[in-house]
This record gives sequence, structure tokens and C-alpha cells, in this order.
Amino acid sequence: VEGGSEGDARAPSGVVAMATATATRPAAVASASLACRRRRGAREDARRRRCRRSASRDLLFGKASRDDDDASDDADAASNAVATTTPSDASPSPSSLESSFPHDERGVRFAIGDAFYRRESAQARDLAVLLSRTLASPPRVLDAMSGCGVRAARYLTQGNVAFVHANDANPAVTRTIRANIESAVRAADADADDDARAAATATRRQHAVTCEDARDVFAASASKSAFDVVDVDSFGSADFVDAALRCVRAPGHLYLTSSDGLALSGKNPARCAAAYGGAAIAPNVPGVNEHGLRVLIGHAVRVARDRGLRATPAFSLFHPHGPLFRVMLRIEREVEGTGDEDEENGGGADVTLLRTEDDDKVGWIGQCARCGDARVVRADERLGADSAPCRRCAAAGAGAEAPPLAISGPMWLGPLHDRATVDAMRREAEILSWATTGDADEDKAARGKTKRQLSLSRLLDAFALESDARLPPFHHRTDELTRRGRCVSASVSGGHVGDARGFDRGRGRGRGAPPIDRWVEALRDLGRVACRTHVDPRGLATDAGLDDIAVAAARAWEGR
Repeated sequence: VEGGSEGDARAPSGVVAMATATATRPAAVASASLACRRRRGAREDARRRRCRRSASRDLLFGKASRDDDDASDDADAASNAVATTTPSDASPSPSSLESSFPHDERGVRFAIGDAFYRRESAQARDLAVLLSRTLASPPRVLDAMSGCGVRAARYLTQGNVAFVHANDANPAVTRTIRANIESAVRAADADADDDARAAATATRRQHAVTCEDARDVFAASASKSAFDVVDVDSFGSADFVDAALRCVRAPGHLYLTSSDGLALSGKNPARCAAAYGGAAIAPNVPGVNEHGLRVLIGHAVRVARDRGLRATPAFSLFHPHGPLFRVMLRIEREVEGTGDEDEENGGGADVTLLRTEDDDKVGWIGQCARCGDARVVRADERLGADSAPCRRCAAAGAGAEAPPLAISGPMWLGPLHDRATVDAMRREAEILSWATTGDADEDKAARGKTKRQLSLSRLLDAFALESDARLPPFHHRTDELTRRGRCVSASVSGGHVGDARGFDRGRGRGRGAPPIDRWVEALRDLGRVACRTHVDPRGLATDAGLDDIAVAAARAWEGR
């Protein structure tokens, strides 16, 4: 080192870098070792998944594992053999069905393989099958997002359909779909007598399986309006309404789905507005799940109207798992004039469907955070900073300014279900022994391990009651009604002061909400329309105001 003692006092830069690297080497080695272990673990997980998928395919198609090329060729050959060469009268043994198709849904055995399957959604598939059985003629059905194919198999074997097109964009599940459908058809044919089997072969067993994007299938069928029922079991808030409407033959049905609980509960307003035509939902209000269901319906109604179609709900379903919002819409063409002028629409039947007919059935709902009151909000009330005040709080006065309502919409304001359709579905359910009125054992067995889900029998009963056009487009939660005594104002009038006095002073609050069935009966005794709602186990749907609801609560506690 040049410079004598001064140079000896300074360490060269290379020596400093070496010392630093030496000091940090243990941490770097530990980090690299951790990354290596993670990569090794990921490779092992991938290997295990491949082994599980291979075992599942071996179980489904009955083939041994060989090299990838041979296995792929054999899988294609097995799939084609299942679809084309298996005779329909070759009845599989129960043991072989249970081993190759280990899952069962309403008597239809199937395998899942690599496909998506949700057991809790079986009830939504029950409803679709029941509706298809109520139609006047065997429908042509498009199952646009088939998953493992159990829905298509059930349409074919239980739904009295003429044709089913099962499609899924995932090429890994095509063979599973085909195998499940063919197995279900063979099992159904084996259970039928010769005459029924011949009739089924001619009218109910026709099907096709494709692997395409759902929008491509919709577009390819648009010019022909090829399907009477289009079932779109989509994920999240994907909007397929406009594309699916193009291939629905009017009159027909469109079965829509949303599983985006954040958007339809108002907790993701941007996605809600983007997916549902600019709709907004007030979050954290009682009955928000019904608001989400009605926003989904309202969006479809508006899109159909833009295409010259009329859409009305045949039935609507909310399930808390997921959560899941589903609606079966009846699609009709809007026609100027009467049926006497249009023989294609039923001859002398009146089929006038004017564009203004449902204008008042899409709108907005406002709810008060202070007193819990709710009402339909006019379009002009939504404008301005002080829009849509709570009328009930304003009437109570006491010098306090009435708070504004939390507004949600646009949404469907009409009934969630069509009563005639629901009654026809119940008759079909009883024919199939899927629903027995008042049978507690059937109710418990139908629920099984599915939590917070009514049996099919009770669900159809709830649909029938909810279809009353006199009910408002919202419901109350009984726990919210009794919280802080909010359902009783200081000015209960009309001769009911004595009935509600104890509830108003806190005696009712101390006991909480009365049993909801007794509450409903008390409201009916007051001459009001009331029922429980399937959307919420604590939901109370009624046309009564909050004062009458409080009176009915007091009478329910007193047993009057």
C-alpha cells in the first residue's frame, strides 16, 4: 500500500466488501435454503395432485397408468367408446356404478374428476329440473357451464327434455361430462320398461357435449334462438345476460347466476355498478341479500327490455353458501296489439306486452338507519343532497331533522316468484317424491349436512307465500325490529296504544323478538299480509307498517 502509515490505516475497498459479504453470508444461505425447500415442497405437491388426478381418471375410465402419450390416447378412446359404442340396454351393475361414479344426486350417479362441483347447489338444480317438467312441450336445454355434467344428466333423465347441449370451456372435464351423461342415460334406460325406454330414446335422450367458451356457444345459436331453457351457472359477477338472451327462444326461460356476495351486498360498489348496469346497493342494511337478488333481476329485466323482450321471474333463489343468487326468468317478446292479431302467439289469447307494463316494477328502495322504516323511492326523490328523507322520522318531529334514506337500486320491485309456476313445480316434486307436505323427517333428510338451507318442500311453500303481489319489495329482520325498540314510535295510534304499550316500554325488548310464526299469525289477525322469507331465517315480509308490526309483536307475546 502506497502512502506509508496512512495507507496502512485504511483498508482497501475490496477487503471491506469481502468482510461485508462474509458477515451477511449466513442470512443469504438461510434464505436460499428456505427458497429451495419451498420449491421442493411445491414440486411434491404438484406430483401428489397429478397422482390424485391420475387415480381419479383410472377410477372413472377403468384404465391402467402408462406413459403420457399412451394414456392420453387411451383416454380419448375410452371417452369415445362411452359416447358411441355402449349399447343403451346394457345395464351396469350397482357395484360398478358406485365404484366408477361414487357421487349421487337425486338418484343420478356421477363422478367429479377434475371438474367443479358444489353439493350445496343441488337444490338449485332441483328447481331447474322441476321447472323443465312443467313446460307444455319437452324443451331444448343449453347447459352453458356444465361443470362435471350432473346438471345436464339430470335434465336428460329427470327433466322431460327433448335435447340437452352440455358445454364447458375447460377441456379437462369434457370426458367427465360425457361419461356422467352416458352413465345416467344407461341407468335411466335400465330402470324403465321397453315402451318407456323407446319413448325416452326418441324424445328425451338426445344430447351434445362441447368444449367452447360460453359466449361462442351463445353467438353460434343466436340466429336460430335454438333453446327453450338456457342455464348459465356462472361464477362471480360475470355478465352473460345479453349474450344468453340471444339464443333463448321466446317464450322461453333463462336461468341466471351470481356468486359475487361483495358486489350484491353493496361492499364492492364499483363492481356492482359495472356488472349490473350502474346499480348501487346500500351496505349493512337489514334485508340486503334480497336487495342483491332484486338488483340481479332488475338488471336482466332492463337488458331484455332493450332487446325488445319482457323478462319476469318464474322463481328466485338465495342461498347463503357462496352466497348464491339465482333467478329463473320467463322470456317473452314484447308485442304491440293483441293475440287476435298474432296467431303465432296463441291465437285468440291476449298476449299484449306493452313496454310500459313493467316500467313501475324497476325502481329504488330506501331504508332509514334511525327507525328502520323502508319504502319505494320515486325517481325524482333521488336527486339533490337532501333527497328522500325518512317520512316516519319527519312525522315524529320533536324538532329533529329527518335523516335521508339509504337508497338501493335500480332493482325489481315485483314479486320474486310466479305463483302458478311454483304450484306446478310443487306438483311435479310430489310426483317425484322430492317434497312431502308436513313431513318433518323428509325435511331433515333433505337438508342433510347443508346448513341454513330449507328442505325443498319448505322452500316451495315459502316461494308460494312470497309470490303475493301485495307484499313490498323488501323484508324486515326480526332482531333489527326489536333492537332498541326501533319498531315502536312514541305516537302509536289508532286504538292500539294498550296493545303496544308494554313493548314500547321495554318489556318486549327484554324478551326479544317473539317466535316468528306467531308474529306472522298476529299480523294476519290484524288484516295484514305476512309471511316468512326464504332469503333470511329471521326475515319477516309484510305490508304492515312498523306500528302494526309492533302491535302484532306484543299480541304474539301475549298469545292473543
